[in-house]
Amino acid sequence: MRTRRLIGAAWLAAALLAGCGASPLVQTEAGPSVPAADDDGRPQWPADAALRAGPVVDGQVTVWWTGAFDADEVVAYRLRRGDALLAEVPGAVTSAVLPASALDGALAVWAVDAGGRVSRSPLTLR
Repeated sequence: MRTRRLIGAAWLAAALLAGCGASPLVQTEAGPSVPAADDDGRPQWPADAALRAGPVVDGQVTVWWTGAFDADEVVAYRLRRGDALLAEVPGAVTSAVLPASALDGALAVWAVDAGGRVSRSPLTLR
């Protein structure tokens, strides 16, 4: 009987949150709870997300970033400098090796989900 009450209480709390417009939490594989994706379904970055670059070695630089989350699945990341697409990597990958010239100007990474929706804003490295 106690289990039934707990399940009922959990269901009621979820229903109340959904009815008042509060953003439910989604558990990601990485572990922390994060707000659910926007109503438009675009991938989102965690609040502490960042794009970083290592040192230039033999004319190349390794960049890495915090993974985005989405109600569907992040299937790719696109690395751009201005309008130029420098690389596209699978959604399970959060790093890339680029020519050092990628650091000349603003480098940005965009998340893409299974529906083809792109994150509202990129992570940038200036």
